Amino acid sequence: MNFKKLIVAASIVLAGCASSSHKPVAVNSPPPPPAAPVASALPAPPPAPVAPPAAPVDPLLVSGDTWSFRVPDENWEVASKDDLPGEDCVALSQNMTLKARLMLMSDAFPSDTATFNTFVLKGVTSDGGKLIKSAKVTINGTEWAWADTSMALRKGLIVRVQIWNTVHDGNGFTLMCGGPTTSATANPAVVAACKQIAGTLQLK
Repeated sequence: MNFKKLIVAASIVLAGCASSSHKPVAVNSPPPPPAAPVASALPAPPPAPVAPPAAPVDPLLVSGDTWSFRVPDENWEVASKDDLPGEDCVALSQNMTLKARLMLMSDAFPSDTATFNTFVLKGVTSDGGKLIKSAKVTINGTEWAWADTSMALRKGLIVRVQIWNTVHDGNGFTLMCGGPTTSATANPAVVAACKQIAGTLQLK
């Protein structure tokens, strides 16, 4: 007799002993009819769906409706919208350790990138700035006109600024990034940081 049959036989004997004290039930007597199944409790309601975890917020990402870029580290302080210098300035950040600042500007411009680039650089040179070199670059699928410029603010103080210009969906975008230097050579750390930021530019 296997374990399952032993349990069944013991249940029959115990049931017979409990039903009558005058006439014992033979072990080989037919089993009583199975008891009616007891209604089980109502099934528990399914668990409430768990919302997926929110995507982590990138503290270094600076973005607007149609643009975004990423600063290298938390030393780059990003200005609030209330502290922006004008309507055309959509982002402003500075790094006091590097003594560097960047500004992203955007405004409607009904022409192409080449024309917009000429327009921006003319404004720089008309104020005494110098164009050192320029080139066309592609950043995340968008063509930009890049320029390295300098401007003497006062004797012994020169500001070196890199400029990226493009036109996207009828809007001109200009990213200016740089800082002061006391020599004709730009600060390599500032140049590297500015190029790193520009490399993350995305236009939607």
